[in-house]
Amino acid sequence: MDQEDVDKDGIGNVCDPCDDRDSDQDGIKNCLYQCPYDPETFNGYQDDDGCPDEKPKEGTIPPQIVSTPTISQVTQTSAVICWETDKPATVWLGMTIMLGNMSLW
Repeated sequence: MDQEDVDKDGIGNVCDPCDDRDSDQDGIKNCLYQCPYDPETFNGYQDDDGCPDEKPKEGTIPPQIVSTPTISQVTQTSAVICWETDKPATVWLGMTIMLGNMSLW
């Protein structure tokens, strides 16, 4: 069996679950992320995926839902759906323009 040790960590390739190579030299081992040949952009946004990225512009990240949505007043053409988010938000609700009305809440 081939026990070459490509990353020179003393563990043969066959037995090494995560070799020490870092092809893009961003400080993250190849085996730990999705983009081993493209260096991570360390900018405070998804820095743990090991892939280059740009931080979204402020206001383009939707608020996160922090409560279980509740549904009430269900009819054949409408329903009231309520939830809480982690920040104040204005949301456009409704069916598509082709099918029905839009409401601003």
